[in-house]
Amino acid sequence: MPPAVEVQIKGQVIKEWFSGYTRDELGMNNKIGAGTVSNIINEWKRELSKD
Repeated sequence: MPPAVEVQIKGQVIKEWFSGYTRDELGMNNKIGAGTVSNIINEWKRELSKD
């Protein structure tokens, strides 16, 4: 199992996502896979909709 993504990276991904970067760009910028980027964004959206 791959190591967990650090909270700092998750925050940076969300910040850059709001700035309009693509999934592939986010992955390259943060040295993670594009699927991991999608998972981070989807997790963030799920947490947001809980309220």
